[in-house]
Amino acid sequence: MISKLLDKLIPLQTEEERLEEVKAELAEAGYPVTNYKSGGIFYMLLRVWLRIEYELTALARRMLVNGYVSSADNVDWLDLRAGDYGKARKQAVKTQGNLTLTRSNTATAVKIAKGYLFKSSPAANGEELRYIATNDCTFSIGADTLLVPIEAELPGSTYNVPAGKITHSLIHLETVDTITNAEGWITREGADIEDIESLRRRTLGAFAELATHPTRNKYKSVCEAVEGVLYVQVDDQHPRGQGTIDIIVTSPIGGASEALLDEVLAAAQTIAGPYDNLLAKSSQTVEQDIAVTILLPSNLSEDGIAARAEQVIRELFVISSGRALNELYLSDIVVAVKGEIPTAKSVRVTEPAADLLLATDQVIVLGSVTITIERA
Repeated sequence: MISKLLDKLIPLQTEEERLEEVKAELAEAGYPVTNYKSGGIFYMLLRVWLRIEYELTALARRMLVNGYVSSADNVDWLDLRAGDYGKARKQAVKTQGNLTLTRSNTATAVKIAKGYLFKSSPAANGEELRYIATNDCTFSIGADTLLVPIEAELPGSTYNVPAGKITHSLIHLETVDTITNAEGWITREGADIEDIESLRRRTLGAFAELATHPTRNKYKSVCEAVEGVLYVQVDDQHPRGQGTIDIIVTSPIGGASEALLDEVLAAAQTIAGPYDNLLAKSSQTVEQDIAVTILLPSNLSEDGIAARAEQVIRELFVISSGRALNELYLSDIVVAVKGEIPTAKSVRVTEPAADLLLATDQVIVLGSVTITIERA
């Protein structure tokens, strides 16, 4: 659509097409120079001019595309345009949470100082993520468990690791037996810098904030501006009684932490009507196990096949604004795995047994992944 409109507004011909057109125009005008042989002085000057014309036309087309919010294809250009609407790109956020340390020898006190470094177990690609203790903590005499508040070394959703992944300390901790991040360890989810489509959607929705009274779209626009929020749904159909409004928040981990919900509620309160009863609540996460059977030729090695297939499936379940979070289609899994492993004769999804289409306030997250290799 954009390409057709550009061709209509600012046509872009190839240099060869334009050369033939210019030659015809010069001949019609009776121009005395007729030597267009490669290497000729006039020919070379003409080619230089045509190249400059081509580059300037291409630049004009690009500037036209990026001059409008709906068509901009570069996030930096869109960021500039969003500023005209009072919007700015949301920045990345660091993951915050609590580590659980345990010990059996409780005879002495042990201090965990602010700044101590912890790291995750190596991922499939060998990457290790580091976290920093944000407060001084002390194992008191007789205490066998300690919660240590930590923050990711760098911002980004990569640090929102599952439970049981942060298990090492870069500094020896006397008497400490185990280190782990328990279920629900995240107190403030990390987030990546806002992508172009999310910024576009928020910018185009900016006019909703001009409403005199708070509307569904106005609440949505204001709440989605909170850093760390991936998506917001607003239920204004009196879900808890007359005058009640529920704001359902989805974050990069699916559900939203209490800290994020508090920020969203505070933003919503700034525009709330005098009789609006607001509640910010998290999207409901639904864990789904995936089992896939891959049929390989009898003479093909299966080394690394299962790991590659699992990685592809995990990438499919990454929570982002571009994914339909409440939908799961088995064909998407088959196509993704077959694309990564083209030598496979077939790919079958055995769990779940059918496509999933859940309520809009639910988010499908990945549970266990089972890869079975069979031979033709």
